[in-house]
Amino acid sequence: MARILLAGVPRSGTSWTGQVLGTTPGTRYVDEPDGFRDAFAFHVMMEYGEYVRLEPGARAPDYRRLWAGAFAGGLRSRSPRARFGEWTYHRAGTPARREARRGGAVSPWLRAALRNATPPVADPEARHVVVKSVQSALATEWIAAEFGPQVVVLFRHPLNTIASWRDMGFVASGARNPHEHAVLTEVAASRWGIAPPPADAPELAQHAFEFGVLTNALVDAAARHPEWIVARHEDLCVDAPTRMRALVEQVGLEWSDATERFVRESDRQGEGFATTRVAREQPDRWRDRLSAADVDTIRGVLRGFPDRALADC
Repeated sequence: MARILLAGVPRSGTSWTGQVLGTTPGTRYVDEPDGFRDAFAFHVMMEYGEYVRLEPGARAPDYRRLWAGAFAGGLRSRSPRARFGEWTYHRAGTPARREARRGGAVSPWLRAALRNATPPVADPEARHVVVKSVQSALATEWIAAEFGPQVVVLFRHPLNTIASWRDMGFVASGARNPHEHAVLTEVAASRWGIAPPPADAPELAQHAFEFGVLTNALVDAAARHPEWIVARHEDLCVDAPTRMRALVEQVGLEWSDATERFVRESDRQGEGFATTRVAREQPDRWRDRLSAADVDTIRGVLRGFPDRALADC
């Protein structure tokens, strides 16, 4: 079984790329098992945080159970306990989950969900598994050391990514979750000697800081692992059938007519979380979405990070 981890930051093209890889013969695509969609992932998030920070060799039993299930196929357990856990998790509602993540009260529905949360289980029909994550930037090396997947790190133009965060209504970590902001602040300080923007800085500056921490963590990790594959969303959009085919074959999967068809049919207008996009428009989309002042704000924050390519974009 080929096991592939596709890692990136939110809105970096990972969904489209993961879906392409998932159309290859015998491949099961597992979309963000460490996200916000099910009870066990939430249980793990409550224990380790939204952006789990782990060094290789660290002991993290529940996080390991999550990823073991994901790389086995990532199916939801259909046991009565698991089904009850999922029902209570969704019954709790988004506001209660958000409050709990911020360190507030845990509602009775959420307590029931956490008690019954069950990790994902194997898909016996899967010959290959592709797992996509946008929450694992600070734990990618841990996952690689524990499970030995082929790692693909996907980057996207900083201005395109951050513009998308704003357009999609993403909330900066400091406003969303003070604990997560503290984690990112500590990482930035300990690794690169960088302080976050002041609390009253524009939200784009806060987004740029969060992007800078997560992206530089992935840049550093990839530099330590030349066996990892590094890809760029804008490059994949140029002659997508050819570039995507090269990536598929590089990770050891098989290009198929279904894969070719998916790539070609996804090259059309789309909005929001849809993965259909006009490929030729992607590299410079930020030019129509950000003002000159917006660009200056973002670049001003990114100049503090060691990857100069981010600030010079």
